[in-house]
Formats: sequence, C-alpha cells, structure tokens
Amino acid sequence: MSKKPYYILNDSMLEFWFRYVNRATSLINAGRGEIYYLENIKSHLHDYMGRIFEKMAKEYLMMNAGRDDFPILTEINDFQSSVLDENKKQKQIEIDILGRNDHKIVLLGECKFKHSPFDKTELEKFMDKARYVPSTDPGIYFFSLGGFTDYVLDHSEKCRLITLEDMY
Repeated sequence: MSKKPYYILNDSMLEFWFRYVNRATSLINAGRGEIYYLENIKSHLHDYMGRIFEKMAKEYLMMNAGRDDFPILTEINDFQSSVLDENKKQKQIEIDILGRNDHKIVLLGECKFKHSPFDKTELEKFMDKARYVPSTDPGIYFFSLGGFTDYVLDHSEKCRLITLEDMY
C-alpha cells in the first residue's frame, strides 16, 4: 500500500489550472495559448463543465435548503445502482443528484449542461430512472443550461425547473 497522500481539488478554478493551464504555461507565455486551447482544451471543456455544473447545482440546493419550499437537506450526492427492470434484466441507473434529510431520500435531480433545452426524452428517461430509487414522493429538480422545452414546461408540474440564471 502506498503511503503517498491522495488529494482531491475542491476549487474548480484551481482544478482547471492544474488540468489544463499548468502543463502549457511555456506555450501560453510564448503567445501560443489560443492554439493550445483549440487543440487540447476546447473539445474537453463541455465535459469538464458538466461536472462543475452538477457541483454548482448541489451547492445551490444546500444554500437554499429549508427556504422557499426547498427541502431541508443534510447530504447531497449522486446515485448509481444496478437494478432489475420489469423484464428482470439488469439495468444501470445513474442520477446526478440525490438529496437526503438524515437517511430519508427527499430530493432527486438531473443536471444538463448543454445549450439545447431539456426535452421530453430527457424528462421521460429521468422519470423512468427515478422509480427505481427507494424513496416515497421525493422532490424532483431539473437543472438546465439551455432551459426547457414547452413540453417539459407543460408536463413537469410537480418538478422544479432551474436554469443557470435562476441559480445566479
């Protein structure tokens, strides 16, 4: 077993620095930062920001816990499980946000960091996954960079729809 410490960066800007900028400081200082960005960062930036957007959503929920009809939360994390579907086949489910008050699951959420609106397919896919979570009537929260389609706005009366503008 290694005795080297294992660190996780909790600061998104610092994580970005070490992941992308630090390894190319010579190139950036030589005035070639744009080419480095186009070749090494641009295609990965959306994936990186998707994780950051999930983190932002979790922080938003904790900051609003107990206010304006937000549930009181003692813990927020994600949910991954292997379940049996109605045909008795293994099915992997992943839910971006699972909020608890003590041990009771009180909130489920999905984050979409993309420019297109959260749509009918994503709503239906999430609601299918949510039925496998061992909880009774949790609050449903959707976070979307690109907003929500008219279908989602019309068919999500029990869900809370949150955009980046709502968060900040």
